[in-house]
Amino acid sequence: MANNTAIHEFNQTIISGGNLGADITSTSQNLNSIHHFAVQFIWTGASTPVGTVILQGSNDNITFTDISDSLLAVSGNSGSCLINYDLPSFGFVRLKYTRTSGSGGTVTCTINGKY
Repeated sequence: MANNTAIHEFNQTIISGGNLGADITSTSQNLNSIHHFAVQFIWTGASTPVGTVILQGSNDNITFTDISDSLLAVSGNSGSCLINYDLPSFGFVRLKYTRTSGSGGTVTCTINGKY
């Protein structure tokens, strides 16, 4: 028997037009009642950026802490990375890009969550 229970979801842009020539921190997302989420980081038109993206969690939406198993490398003129996360116990999440080298290019980052 199929489970016909609807899965409620949201999809929010948390970085729009970010510049890869500098560090970027997204807006935070309230995870109230969210059981699963994925964050997608997409970059284009860059001059060989090198850096990392990492998720940061918070319980008060003020103090954010790196989620160590979410660290991913960014390199190349264009590309994307996707971070999936199940059953978060923290209340808020954001994404941070730390630039090592390279310049130009833009970033779009979205979060998709399911209840």
